Amino acid sequence: MQSASYDLFLSYQSEDSAQAEHLYQRLQSAGFKVWFDRARLQAGFNWHAEIEEGVEASRIVLPILTPRWKNSEWTKFETYGAEVVIPLLCEGDWDDVATPPLKRWQNISIDAADPDPADWKKLLAAIRDHLRRPAPIKSERMAFLRYTVNPHFVGREREMNRIHEALHAEPTAALSQGKIHAIVAMGGIGKTTLARHYAERFWRLYTQIFWVDAREEESLRSGYAGIAKLLFPERENGTDEEKLAQRALVELNGSTERLLVLDNVEDEESIQRWIPKSGGCRTLITSRFTAWSPGIGTSRVYVLDPGPARELLLRRTGRYGREAQSESCDRLAETLGYLPLALEQAAAYVAEEGPDFGFEDYLELYREATQDCLAEGVLGSTEYPDSVVTTWKATLAKLSPQARTLLRFSSFLSPEPIPIELFIKNVERVRAHFSEFPLPAGSKPAKESSSDNFMIRNALKDLTRYAMVDNTGQSFLVHSLVQMVERLNAAGDRRSVWLGHLLEMVNAYGPVNAHYPITWDIWDGLRPHAEFLLNLIPEELKAETALSLNEELAKWYYGKGLYNKSLVWEGLKLELAKRLLPENDPRMGSYLINYGESLLRVRGRAEEAAEIFLKAVKIEENASGPESPSVADNLNYYAMALKDSGQEEKAENVYRRALAIYDKTSFPDSERLARVLTNLSSRLLDRGDCQGAEPLIKRAVDLLESGKISASFPYIHHMLAQLGIIYYETGRNAAAEPLLKRALEFCAGTLGPEHPEMVFPLETYAEFLGSEAAVDAAMEVYQRTLKVVEKNSGKESYTYARILNNIGLLLQSHNRLDEAEKPLIESLEIRRRVCGDDSAEFMRVMGNLGELYREMGRLDDAHQYLDPAVQYWDRADVEIKFEAGRLFHKLARLYRYEAKSKETEEMFRKALKILDQRPEHEWTREARREWYEISGEKPD
Repeated sequence: MQSASYDLFLSYQSEDSAQAEHLYQRLQSAGFKVWFDRARLQAGFNWHAEIEEGVEASRIVLPILTPRWKNSEWTKFETYGAEVVIPLLCEGDWDDVATPPLKRWQNISIDAADPDPADWKKLLAAIRDHLRRPAPIKSERMAFLRYTVNPHFVGREREMNRIHEALHAEPTAALSQGKIHAIVAMGGIGKTTLARHYAERFWRLYTQIFWVDAREEESLRSGYAGIAKLLFPERENGTDEEKLAQRALVELNGSTERLLVLDNVEDEESIQRWIPKSGGCRTLITSRFTAWSPGIGTSRVYVLDPGPARELLLRRTGRYGREAQSESCDRLAETLGYLPLALEQAAAYVAEEGPDFGFEDYLELYREATQDCLAEGVLGSTEYPDSVVTTWKATLAKLSPQARTLLRFSSFLSPEPIPIELFIKNVERVRAHFSEFPLPAGSKPAKESSSDNFMIRNALKDLTRYAMVDNTGQSFLVHSLVQMVERLNAAGDRRSVWLGHLLEMVNAYGPVNAHYPITWDIWDGLRPHAEFLLNLIPEELKAETALSLNEELAKWYYGKGLYNKSLVWEGLKLELAKRLLPENDPRMGSYLINYGESLLRVRGRAEEAAEIFLKAVKIEENASGPESPSVADNLNYYAMALKDSGQEEKAENVYRRALAIYDKTSFPDSERLARVLTNLSSRLLDRGDCQGAEPLIKRAVDLLESGKISASFPYIHHMLAQLGIIYYETGRNAAAEPLLKRALEFCAGTLGPEHPEMVFPLETYAEFLGSEAAVDAAMEVYQRTLKVVEKNSGKESYTYARILNNIGLLLQSHNRLDEAEKPLIESLEIRRRVCGDDSAEFMRVMGNLGELYREMGRLDDAHQYLDPAVQYWDRADVEIKFEAGRLFHKLARLYRYEAKSKETEEMFRKALKILDQRPEHEWTREARREWYEISGEKPD
């Protein structure tokens, strides 16, 4: 740290460093001692502290004013508290580049890089004139300040600038009372510390500085009487404090530039008669009260940012230079919600415990004994003895029962914006708790309002008035430590009652079917609170209301495409249901279905999912009979899992049974019917039966077009895209494209352009464009698809590998063979890592690469990939699937290319034995056509 004094301090924005460098060199040559950061700051220096000391040690500050200068908080901070400022107007207009506090100084227009000789002479003369004058002495100017400066003060430069600019702004009609500004915040934020540092930072600007404790009328009167004694020590002051106080107030209304700090003000009414109304006195107020009249400006102060919070902990404990400590330091700061009082309290405890007790140790202690830790007081630089637990007690005593009730309920919610409608829609449950809190001293019961909205908002106003919440109009925020302390106050039997009622409130406020986008306006804001509450409630207190809330959370995650999270909540719900419900309860079937669907989607464990779905089918059959529509619902999921596990023929039969049940129902649920129709159509399409698939999917789309399906139904894009696929598979491309585009638009408009459900319509549209020979357009759509997959699942996912494989096949089909190789190899390597090199997924791409190398004439490479793939399907422990016939066909082509007639015939017959199971499939028709060219054999 520096100890020398300087004549000049150069203040500039980093973009103007060249001009500053020129000016520095010239001023040095003129014989001045100049503080210039480029010359001063070195690696390892604490630049915050260095700059503060540099400004403090310099007689004159020279701001290099350009349109960029006031964009920095630090350049303003450097100049505002200086003894003398000579603004150098280097670029732009004075009114545009100067801030209000700078306009009290006479500026000099000058080119810093190449000054005009007359301008340079004028600047030197001004500098020398000021340096000849005696420097101000701090002790002579600071008449009375109550506290010492906190050596660990960090992170409030922006706030100090804002306060200073407000106190020195040009007068307006709204500020006719004089220059008055209030620092407002809840307890523990550091309002008093900030005011003390403002006085320390800007002492040179005020001839006198006075500090008054404004908590009570007696302390105000005593404080002003003290000011009178300081101002008029030669007078006979007597003992009448009121007269002395009034004498001080008259003097403070005079023209002398002074700073008056009124600390810990209760509210505006309590200090109205004590505020200087005119003259040169600037009045700075600290208070938890926020509802000030327009004549008093306010600066709302919040918790520290993460960086300054870390700095405070490290400074206070002296634990610099220890990386592990720094990481746990950040975790501790986050745990304490970056509240300065809590940070000071924790740091003092860590420091007192000795060098072997670190932040991680305190975190462990905090987890074990939160209440004890928050109850620890620490005497800081402002002599503030209260702990976190006790610091808000005085504020709580001023709150109405209505406000206390809202605060108590809010303490069991997440430290995220809380929707006000949650309380308005559950007002009767809220009212039931008003009687648990006393009226504030001296107040009367609030008049009963006929408007629930008005009553809840009035209670919030009470909380906002004392900075306990931040109210935006539609939601409000409560600090996490305020919530923690309030939760600690709610111990005992009543806690479970509050939790139970809040659970009912959240469940009632959240709409059903949270996977539907139409519900997301509410669920997006409610979701963190529902999660927090469910995690807070002990398992033994959870009831069926918790099951419902759990279910909606799982649905919300599923609808958002966050399938891993959905699976977690489905698993938690199922475990809770097993504890609360009989095994054969029909609701168990529903919970099994939801869990199985997430398991299938996230883990791809089709066989396990099929067992779960079958169990759900049996539960529903026992409860409702085998022909119940709810049985058909569960059969649909069972068939999905069967299809994904390779049991395609069995899946088709199950789909047909589900459809038959719906067709026997007088008024089937249109959305569930549409899903079965779509899934069965997809199954028929997979086996090449477009003729059978088309009427099914058309029937589903007709349900949409006739209005029997809600426009928010999240399955619509599947229906539209599937009909589009059938059209282009059967050569009706002109009819296909509008449907595929409509599917894309629906999915993007309903779920969002980056939702994982976008993959299906994007992929389908890309395949269509490829079939139209619009390869470049198809590639653009595939690249868009990759971005969606990367955002949601990452590059190391099966889906990402599948898209890369499809890109390779597209390029290959249009004879862009060299370009096709890279995406196929990338796909293969991802599948090796994700699925393993002994999986059907891996072997599928092996076969595709082998076919590509055959077309490229690289026959050895073709065998290197095709032979292992064929050997995989030849193994006795691998169930033969239809795709194996396609792979055998590819190897038969290679043998034919090599003129190996015996091997060609053997492999063709092997391929056709499998492919002929689906005679209408394009793979089968293609293989039959080639075999006919070789053998002359026509299919049976």
